[in-house]
Amino acid sequence: MFAVRTGTRLASVAATKNALAKTQWRWSSAVSTGYRKTRELASLGGADYEAPSLVIFDKDGTLLCFHTMWIPWIQHAAQSIESSTGLVLFPQIAKALGLCLIENKVKPGLLAEGTTGQIAHEISTLLMDNGIKSFEARELTNNSLTTSNDQIIANELVKELSDTVSLFTRLKHHGTKIAVCTADNRKSSLLALKRMNVDHMVDMVVCGDDKNTVPKPSPHNALKICQHLNIEPSKAIMVGDTRVDMEMAHNAELGAAVGVLSGIGCKDHLHRADILLDHVGLLVNTFYETRL
Repeated sequence: MFAVRTGTRLASVAATKNALAKTQWRWSSAVSTGYRKTRELASLGGADYEAPSLVIFDKDGTLLCFHTMWIPWIQHAAQSIESSTGLVLFPQIAKALGLCLIENKVKPGLLAEGTTGQIAHEISTLLMDNGIKSFEARELTNNSLTTSNDQIIANELVKELSDTVSLFTRLKHHGTKIAVCTADNRKSSLLALKRMNVDHMVDMVVCGDDKNTVPKPSPHNALKICQHLNIEPSKAIMVGDTRVDMEMAHNAELGAAVGVLSGIGCKDHLHRADILLDHVGLLVNTFYETRL
């Protein structure tokens, strides 16, 4: 349970560094022994609870509308590949990445939870399964994903799910550090934060194409953020819309895993969340005394 004032000494920052060094062991252990049991929910925000010192946000589906950005992205990428190969591949690509063509919605899967590298590998493999040579498949995939990223940026497909400036301003008022941990690439992520006018309020950004990172649900990126910002993991929370966001929080032993229902995940998909919110705009009133 998050930051209950019991008088028990919290882990030191040195312990955070040790935890980061042991990330691989911890992750393997979590896979083999199962995750921690879901923690007891509490009515947070009262005098008996401490506010988090760090909030780690997922980006798409949490701060930004996932479907507005990524359905056009996958459509453009598939169209580019089909134009180059003469093959009808969109249904296969959509299925592989988790886009339901009947509902025209992204479901939990690789597009929602994977990195650009993982997505590229899946598409390349699909092309090779359809008779495209490996080198050509990789080149076609990389070119299509690059042009799709540029298309999203050019069309400004950035739709906020809440008033992000207000949210981040309130968090800063409480002395809270802010990080963003996303599977998206760094170029697109930084541009999105700039367009939301919050880039100057974010203390750290970790992206899927950064070096020395490990995809969610590994605890590595969360522990890396805590170490860099000098915050004990137990005093940080993770806010996201997918299963891997929640599992990363538990694997890193963060103070709480906060699920939001504004993105890909439904209540069943986010069953490991300690707290469920309809959208990220409710975060401050949930974790802090309402003083603004």
